[in-house]
Amino acid sequence: MVQTSPPLPPGKCCRPCTTSPAKIRRNPVCRTNFICSNRNCCASLYLLALVPGTGLTVLTIAIAFLRFYDAQDFSLLGLIAQPRLWSNRLTVAALVVALVNLGIEWDRLNCLKTRFANKKQTAWLRKSNEDARIQHEQRLRELRKENARLAELELKLDAALPKSVSN
Repeated sequence: MVQTSPPLPPGKCCRPCTTSPAKIRRNPVCRTNFICSNRNCCASLYLLALVPGTGLTVLTIAIAFLRFYDAQDFSLLGLIAQPRLWSNRLTVAALVVALVNLGIEWDRLNCLKTRFANKKQTAWLRKSNEDARIQHEQRLRELRKENARLAELELKLDAALPKSVSN
């Protein structure tokens, strides 16, 4: 059984769509780098993802039909002049379809790997940014305490010095 790629969430696709430019943004996952908000933009892609696997199944059935049965079993085979030649042609076609299916699955897995790597990198960046924010806030608190202490010391110094010296 040929596996197809899992459906993307509504509004996400791996091809440019015809929605308004305001609704299109960059997609870090796929090669075409587009995400659109059109919910039906990828319906045809889902259908096209099924074609190689289905085509391979149909071709395999046709090859078996031509190889193992003859005109005595099915009168339809009497219409085909050279069933062995057509069986060989369908075998070549099945190999081509299998290679196409392999390419589609390979691309899907690369997309999944990229998506996983992007999620991992995003999580790392969020944690790194959060750590930097916490350090920045701690440093600000320390500086505020230091400034408050300096202001307090200045007030004490001003109070300790006679008025004539400070003028």
